[in-house]
Amino acid sequence: MNSSSASSEGCGTEWADENCSNSSSDADWSEDDESEGKSLLWLCQEGQLDRALERVRGWDDEIASRTKSDDTKQTNSRNSANSDDPIRRDLLQINTDGNYALHEILMGGTTDSAAAELIHLLVSRCCVDYPTESRAMFAATPPSHGRTLLHWAAWGNADVAVLELIMRANPEALCQRDNASHGSRTPREISERYWPDSAGTTRLQRWTVNYLPHRLRRTLHLCVHRHFVTNAQTPFDNADRRASGLAPRPWFVASVMGYALQREMTELALHILSFIGKGAKVGALKSEKKRGAKRRKRHTET
Repeated sequence: MNSSSASSEGCGTEWADENCSNSSSDADWSEDDESEGKSLLWLCQEGQLDRALERVRGWDDEIASRTKSDDTKQTNSRNSANSDDPIRRDLLQINTDGNYALHEILMGGTTDSAAAELIHLLVSRCCVDYPTESRAMFAATPPSHGRTLLHWAAWGNADVAVLELIMRANPEALCQRDNASHGSRTPREISERYWPDSAGTTRLQRWTVNYLPHRLRRTLHLCVHRHFVTNAQTPFDNADRRASGLAPRPWFVASVMGYALQREMTELALHILSFIGKGAKVGALKSEKKRGAKRRKRHTET
């Protein structure tokens, strides 16, 4: 239902009395009253994005008014994780399906005139005012669909600016797949399936190609640092390899870097690291599992 259809006169609504112009109880049936006191999540679920946008636009005035009325409250109080903060509560509320307000907006598509601005305001508010608390929201994959906010943005062919805003809040979503019932696809694959020629698909392809090597290098660096610096394990040692749980080939690669780090040859370790991840694909691990399963099957048959 479009909130713009509601008016103070009460006429024009499907359920209005024929003599609404003479009735004093019209407001009891208006959309304004129906949504009064409702949460931001409820408004987004019901598709009342105009009213949701109106509320979000008023948050700055609400914060300023609250701060001015209480001299003991610091001017940066909106960064507080206090559960009594109504804005924080509205932003981070979850429904029974595990969806946040942003999920509901994106699941409905971004063609609504209010949707793009609302997404921009909500994402910016989360990243600036509640960066720690909002991490769970950007990484959330509700069990009913297993999709992050970036998956839904890709599905709805969101504007490139919206895609980038959400991607930067949680770039790891580029590598995540949704539920098997939805195709087990990454945001890039979803966009390629439904919007192959869109600017959003081109950007998602480029971001994925750029992010995967960075992700692999970062993961490998953390792994090497933990094994050979924090735990002081011995490079190339078989006993330590078994204790680490790594297979021989990954252990060898990690040992080369670990050897360099233990001897304070950081530049050499970083140079080696720069060669990791080129040509990486999200499906590589999945393909390796399939090949491993085939090898085990042939071994069993013989």
